[in-house]
Amino acid sequence: DQATRHGGPSFNEVGSYQLVYAIRRLLARQDLGLPIDHLMPGKVRTLFNTQVQKAAMSVFACEFDTRFDSESLQNGRFPLAPADLPPGHPDQIFGEYGGASSEDDPAWLTTDLQYFLNGREPLAAEDIIHHES
Repeated sequence: DQATRHGGPSFNEVGSYQLVYAIRRLLARQDLGLPIDHLMPGKVRTLFNTQVQKAAMSVFACEFDTRFDSESLQNGRFPLAPADLPPGHPDQIFGEYGGASSEDDPAWLTTDLQYFLNGREPLAAEDIIHHES
């Protein structure tokens, strides 16, 4: 049982504690090529210790935490219709299964900035910024 956790007399008998250390060492602060924050080691939990045909076995769970950003729909909106999505966009699944869709937002063509002195009328200045569509 101790050899299972700490390693046996032979070099090839790696113990569970050694494997837990190695997994945490190799995965900590990695993102695995995914669009996530790096992995942060969490809890290590013993799932079970048992004996199988005269061999002791211990199984641990190594937890890792991460964070990722996902884009949300505005309240009351649905994904765009499949015809408005680029090829391979993940939201195409909604159209494939007959899900509701919303029209795309209109293009933002201008921004109108109005300046008031002391927060009162009359308008003191105005900037109109034209955006390319």
